[in-house]
Amino acid sequence: MNRNQLLATAGETLAYAEDLFETKVELVKLDVADKGARIGADVISGIIVAVLGLSGALYLNIALALWLGYLVGSYALGFVIVGAFYLLLAVILFALRKSLLAKPILKALINSLFKNKPNERP
Repeated sequence: MNRNQLLATAGETLAYAEDLFETKVELVKLDVADKGARIGADVISGIIVAVLGLSGALYLNIALALWLGYLVGSYALGFVIVGAFYLLLAVILFALRKSLLAKPILKALINSLFKNKPNERP
């Protein structure tokens, strides 16, 4: 192989390497966009479910407070009982927030970021 052929082959190899690098960069961009879209869709659907769930819970709590108020003879006392229950629940959740809330939320976020697509190998 003479010098000109060697230089031509080296130039082709460099061009292939540049193409491979550009393709890898595009693949990373598409992967980031895909993960961002998945996370965005999960967040939006989570917000919709949360709003609907909270609306239902609100109406159920109002009904519970009114029913308890009817039973004890004072609607205000029924709302106080429901409010005290939620205050106690908030204190318990605050005390156990790391094990009950922070770790599962972080685990779910990490799993959603590194979840394999159906056609990918693990």
